[in-house]
Amino acid sequence: MFIKQNSKGILRVISFFLIISTMVILFTGCFGGVSDWAYSLPNDYEIWRVNSNSVVFGKNEGDRFEQEIDRYVISFSYNDRYIGLIRIPMDDIPHDKDIDIETMDRSDSEYYIVDSENDIIYGPYTEKEYEKQLDDLGIQDMCEWIETLQRPENAKD
Repeated sequence: MFIKQNSKGILRVISFFLIISTMVILFTGCFGGVSDWAYSLPNDYEIWRVNSNSVVFGKNEGDRFEQEIDRYVISFSYNDRYIGLIRIPMDDIPHDKDIDIETMDRSDSEYYIVDSENDIIYGPYTEKEYEKQLDDLGIQDMCEWIETLQRPENAKD
């Protein structure tokens, strides 16, 4: 008797919860990875943004991604063979800790050079050491630094 008298109210509550549940499922399913991306580099190397605290560098080995440099790669540059990376050292910061990358001190950034043809990673270097190593290796045609705080043009989902 109670259900029959209040059926419209119960149906409204059920409808409300169904709508909210559907919206949550659609939002998390369609938009959960909006900030995640991958950027392809020479010889199957890639930069991946996997969440707000992790932009990593590694090699795509077909069915798996072999991570080479852990979080947080803030910039990269490349040519047909070499890849330059700038990373904020965050090894002592737990992965689950919320971090504001934009306000972090970048004065101790680490620089790397990757020979993508021979799978050799040089570094970490200071900025001056990085520039000297570029000269020593005869590398002159690297593109401008590409920031990872924003999704780079040509990045894929």
